[in-house]
Amino acid sequence: MLESHLPILKRLSPFAALNDVASISIPFIQLRDHLNELPKDVIYVVQGPSSPKIGMVGAYLLNENGFIAYVLEQLMRRSLSLLDEVIKHVDVGLKTVTGSLPANPRFSYPADSSDEALSRADKIRSSQLMRINHCGEVCAQGLYHGQSSTARSKETRKHLAAAAEDERKHLIWCQTRLQELDSHTSFLNPIWYAASWMTGAVTGLFGDKISLGFIAATEEEVCQHLDRHLDELPSADDRSRAIIDAMKADEAHHQQDAISQGGTEFPAAIKRAMALQAKVMTETTRWV
Repeated sequence: MLESHLPILKRLSPFAALNDVASISIPFIQLRDHLNELPKDVIYVVQGPSSPKIGMVGAYLLNENGFIAYVLEQLMRRSLSLLDEVIKHVDVGLKTVTGSLPANPRFSYPADSSDEALSRADKIRSSQLMRINHCGEVCAQGLYHGQSSTARSKETRKHLAAAAEDERKHLIWCQTRLQELDSHTSFLNPIWYAASWMTGAVTGLFGDKISLGFIAATEEEVCQHLDRHLDELPSADDRSRAIIDAMKADEAHHQQDAISQGGTEFPAAIKRAMALQAKVMTETTRWV
């Protein structure tokens, strides 16, 4: 019998009954390092010591252990058809705009100060700014997922996935703060997500260096935008300030990462056009 700390890799033929499946023991590291050797004409199920839960794609069981989930993600990436990819992106998009993306346990909420009593005017002001920031994170999800769909190298896709994970953290922070302020997210989020996804996908078609350069230019604009919000926040709203400070640190890190990965420096004219588009988003989501 297999030791409980090892996962089980099961090979299922399309018509095999579960009790007829052959099982082999593969340690985590070996499984990760030999993914490219696995046949593509079978379905894989990974089980481990934690109680498995059904994943959203096909017959895969996602164990709650993070490493097993990583392995499954790589297996699914290799076997998804074009239709599967479309369904996956639509699913992520719907979860993003409806606020139902799962929260990673390591997403510690930075607003740990006491919530000072804000006046009605201050709450409205803070809500407007946090709604804009939330929509910006919705756009970031769309942008990164769109870029990932057309990225050419594994390294670039890995970078985009890591950045999207950080942006998901920001998304949840902003959504939580809006709830604390008794406010709502923007009703325009679906439009901005779709526009950002298309922008990211088209940008990715020009190559990874252009795609990474677009990230760097975007994050540069975001950092300036967050600086303006820090100036505009009501002085008593320390919780929103803590969130924006944490977001700004992450965005600056994303910018430097994109540059270090070989991102192309965009000319000032393109950056001004990007800033103009961002202004349209901020002015509309402030109120709607």
